[in-house]
Amino acid sequence: MEKEKVNTTFLAKWFEGSITDAEFQQYVSENEFLHYQKLKKGVDAYAFLEKPVDDTFKVIREKIAKKKNYQLKHLYTKWAVSIAAGLVLFFGLFTLLKNDIEIIKTDRGEQKTIALLDGSTVLLNNDSTLRYDKSNWEDFRKVTLKGEAFFKVKKGSAFTVVTDEGRVQVLGTSFNVNSDTNFFEVTCFTGKVSVKTTTDSLPVILLPKDSYRKIGNTITSEKIPYKRPSWIEGESTFTKMPLKYVLSAFEKQYNIKFILDNVDDSVIFTGSFTHSNINIALESVFKTAGIRYKKTDKQTIVLSFGQ
Repeated sequence: MEKEKVNTTFLAKWFEGSITDAEFQQYVSENEFLHYQKLKKGVDAYAFLEKPVDDTFKVIREKIAKKKNYQLKHLYTKWAVSIAAGLVLFFGLFTLLKNDIEIIKTDRGEQKTIALLDGSTVLLNNDSTLRYDKSNWEDFRKVTLKGEAFFKVKKGSAFTVVTDEGRVQVLGTSFNVNSDTNFFEVTCFTGKVSVKTTTDSLPVILLPKDSYRKIGNTITSEKIPYKRPSWIEGESTFTKMPLKYVLSAFEKQYNIKFILDNVDDSVIFTGSFTHSNINIALESVFKTAGIRYKKTDKQTIVLSFGQ
């Protein structure tokens, strides 16, 4: 019994590094030392991955007290399984953390310029999200867009923009995509663009200055006079647009909320508003439309019909 206490004491010291291997071997047989050495390696690895070794010493002492060799082997087996499980967990977490998905977001009133891996660029409009996978970009150029963005795509493999309302595919061109709930608009500025909504059976090909719009089930197309999206120049421009989407663009730009008091947001609006001054913007949209507006606080504006 006295020999067992001595062994247990020096075993703890050896585990914590207070004595050397040679000193510890004076108190155990060669066979015991080999078993303890294997066990110590397992404990060290498990402690690194999982938890402190204080509990480990307690387990070892309990196993030694039982004085049965097969139980020591059983303990070693359990530790081996624990270590294996810990390694699986460690490398599993490492794999999860190594994430190649790039996500870029803009707040209301904010724009960001994004340089993609192939030299293509994206100007992301306010309150929008762009995401893409960097790991296979050279062979598979695809981005997912929620909101609005202007793309200048380098020539190369097919470049695809995926939205909830449809997708756009090009080889090398510049174009604008605006996607919202039940709203999808694509305008081609250079090159050629292939557009396919979620309900279309065949894609539509757009040439420079072609604009394609789908609102609900209504599809319209037209030629545009400008060389780039007006929002890049600090102004939002609308042609025969339901007021609902004009208000949405206004809210995103100025980080406000409109409350409609008997105002029909399906009326058609053609015009623009500036991004630099909210008072001028309000006048330009609502004065000519015969809609009154009243600020209730900095973030809320109530709209109602009447001069």
